Amino acid sequence: THQDGEILERIVSSRKQFAQEMGLVVPIVMVRDNIQLKPGEYQILLKGNVIGHGSLMPDYFLAMDSQDSADSIDGIRTTEPAYGLPAIWIRPNQREEASFMGYTVVNCATVVVTHLTKVIQEHASDLLGRQECQNLIDGIKRDAPKVVEEVMAPDRLSLGEVVKVLQNLLTEAVSVRDLTTIFETIADNCRMIKHPDALTRYVRKALGRGIIKKYLVADGTLTVVTLDRAVEDLMVSGLHQRDDGSTSLQIDPEIAQRILNGIASTVENFQTTGTTPILLCGSMIRWDLKQLLNRFIPGLVVLAFDEIPAGTKTRS
Repeated sequence: THQDGEILERIVSSRKQFAQEMGLVVPIVMVRDNIQLKPGEYQILLKGNVIGHGSLMPDYFLAMDSQDSADSIDGIRTTEPAYGLPAIWIRPNQREEASFMGYTVVNCATVVVTHLTKVIQEHASDLLGRQECQNLIDGIKRDAPKVVEEVMAPDRLSLGEVVKVLQNLLTEAVSVRDLTTIFETIADNCRMIKHPDALTRYVRKALGRGIIKKYLVADGTLTVVTLDRAVEDLMVSGLHQRDDGSTSLQIDPEIAQRILNGIASTVENFQTTGTTPILLCGSMIRWDLKQLLNRFIPGLVVLAFDEIPAGTKTRS
């Protein structure tokens, strides 16, 4: 369609923006025809596997109801592919009317690029392998060769262990752009601690200001939910620490389910605040609690108290 050129331009722009924000260069996105797909269908593939798909209506616009309007515009009902929101395909001559009614109206190119951007963010850790990590390391070697030498010394960390630390950060949408701070923190701790999961804890603390920046509201406040002290103590008592600094959480499945149910119901309150659901907990249990919650409440951000910079206002 006539939007092909716009899609290609915006994919390039999206890749640049992701590299600037997250510090990771996204591989070139190949755009190909696939005669096995129905007209208007598209797929997003990573290493040959489908990680996203959707269906478009060329020459139509997609209207999403951002204000929960009582009035509905005439059109073909559908689901917006990136976030699964209810939406309506409308004709070009309905754009002005839809905007006036409170709908957000976008073209097909925007639908595809929004979806692509989201799946890149969700699979960022899959895009970082040993070679990509080595390219990043080569970049900071010019400015900070000593810290790279210290981290990559024979008795310290392997390239694979450094990759895992960076993947841990990207999995939780933490930028790896400030690679100097990341390496300085690893260097400070990798003499005694070797496990990437344990090292990630220290790196996140060092990157705290950058981590919370996107969750702050206009007045600089962070809206969070916290665990009851008794619940946190219970989880700490179930934490088993290994010699390499890594941990495992062992608590009664029934109690774990009660904790999950409690968190899930509390997280629903964030619909009234309009902010990202954030759970704040102690740094010792943050990693294991996040792994537990991932399976049940995947969108929940879990932050540790020591990741919040001094002076940050929190609303619990």
